[in-house]
Amino acid sequence: MAPAPRANAGGAAARRCWLASAADESYALPLAVMLRTVGERWEPVGSPLTVLVVDGGLSQRSREAIRLTVEDLPLEVRFVSLDTRRLDGLAPWRGSPFLTYARLLVPGIIPEETDRVVWLDADTYVRSDLSALWSIDLGGRPVGACRDFAVPSFSSALGVYDYEAVGDGLDHPYFNAGLLVCDIETWRREEVTERTLDFLHEAGRRPVLVDQEALNVVLVSKWHVLDPLWNVTGGLVGRGFYRPSTFRPDDSLEWRKARVVHFSGRLKPWRLRTGSLFQSEYEAAIERTRLPNALQEATVGTRLAELYDRNLRWLGHPFERALIWIQRRWVAPWCLRLGAGPS
Repeated sequence: MAPAPRANAGGAAARRCWLASAADESYALPLAVMLRTVGERWEPVGSPLTVLVVDGGLSQRSREAIRLTVEDLPLEVRFVSLDTRRLDGLAPWRGSPFLTYARLLVPGIIPEETDRVVWLDADTYVRSDLSALWSIDLGGRPVGACRDFAVPSFSSALGVYDYEAVGDGLDHPYFNAGLLVCDIETWRREEVTERTLDFLHEAGRRPVLVDQEALNVVLVSKWHVLDPLWNVTGGLVGRGFYRPSTFRPDDSLEWRKARVVHFSGRLKPWRLRTGSLFQSEYEAAIERTRLPNALQEATVGTRLAELYDRNLRWLGHPFERALIWIQRRWVAPWCLRLGAGPS
């Protein structure tokens, strides 16, 4: 059962907190769920929360439904656009020409006096008050993040391409960029945006997880490690096929304490009823939004995907990992030699 939404309470410093995210029309529903669950658990009365949503093509109807979803909550939502000319020539990510790169440009659109912004992907579900993220000491580093559950190291199948040739060539820990606590002054001073874009332009189509890989390379050994409960991969933890080697023991009761659940990967809980520990909580959150519930419009394809994830993935997961290794270690280099790049 999800933690009950809690009433606002005082005790935090009276300053405006800035949260940022991005969505196109296909992510309107998860964006609404994320915003709803952020607001339901936001506690500090004296600290107003403003959410900047980079609009990648939301319809007017969806924007209005999102506003209605949070109208009773202590947050303000602003839809913004980005100057994407700096992204010209970068590889698209799953059909979106720029949206995945939005987190790299957000520090350039927030007010100059802002000292911190938290980035949160739209496919997250919040189970705890986020206000603590604005007071975590980052130790002078530009970013705080959680180690990735699916890609824990540079050498992982979806880690840094040809990592031995990058930087010092060591196998460093790898973070997930779905939740980033950004110290804006340090980010700007260390030119994180510029260096990350330079890496992406030079790397071409090699990075599979594009901006996330670039951030890991640019910020190697320069990111603050957050408690993993701030960014728990919802499709993996507590599942019989998942055996983490870099985190605490996979105790389902421990992972049920997740503060933020991130539904990275292709099996999304607003499109099909997954086998995630958090599926029922997510479905309940959908009902608290003003957008249509896509789960009520299941197709044969979604039913088959549900069957696989809920009943057969324990058998198929090793093959998923094997296919990723084959694509990354053999197919991608071959394509690059031909000048095609990995798809």
